Amino acid sequence: MQKKISTALPAGAVFAAIKQPSVSLADAIKSGIDSKNIVGDQARRQDPDFRFNGILLDRPEYLENLQNVEEGQSARFYNFYRKKNGDFGSRSGSLISQDHLAVLLKYDRKKLIEAGKLISRGRFPLKPVRNGNRSALTFSDYQQVMNFDLKLGNEYNDLDNIPSKGEELYKMMREEQQ
Repeated sequence: MQKKISTALPAGAVFAAIKQPSVSLADAIKSGIDSKNIVGDQARRQDPDFRFNGILLDRPEYLENLQNVEEGQSARFYNFYRKKNGDFGSRSGSLISQDHLAVLLKYDRKKLIEAGKLISRGRFPLKPVRNGNRSALTFSDYQQVMNFDLKLGNEYNDLDNIPSKGEELYKMMREEQQ
């Protein structure tokens, strides 16, 4: 049963990359899908294949209102599931506590202010994200205009230097704020 919830506090921030997966007609027919369901008017009525990504407060009253999820089942549109004991969980770390949300908001504010000060001084340092040997520039259409070059003193923002465990990450953010 859904309960009334307060809307005075944020319950999370999510986004959805809405896309219809492409399937070859031959593969669809081989797998037994009726061609009427993938071509023409009927295809337009199919559910889009998407999930909301982001963070949600780990508060049962919010989660129960987002989507009704039975014990032992995963939510269809969100990155959380309901354990057999009735508690909620997430494999992706998308469920966070009110305390962690406060740390994130404070950290984001600090970083935005720092970026604003740099921009107001005319400084636009390029520090694309890099994870191992892959970087955000790998798939960018704007490589030519960015003029990123390590030989010119540009640096990467290496994900290897950022803690991968949630609690370690929040600890790092708290320490940086002091």
